[in-house]
Amino acid sequence: MIAGDMDMGGTKIEASLFDNDWQAVETRRVAMPRWWQRCKSKWRG
Repeated sequence: MIAGDMDMGGTKIEASLFDNDWQAVETRRVAMPRWWQRCKSKWRG
């Protein structure tokens, strides 16, 4: 592995690991926890 990436969207979290050729070697996607949705809504006002 050379690098990793995490995308925290509105409904999911996706993480990927990349090899030396920048090919994704593993990707995982999980639902965004409900407590995170509440935190984001409070920050937006």
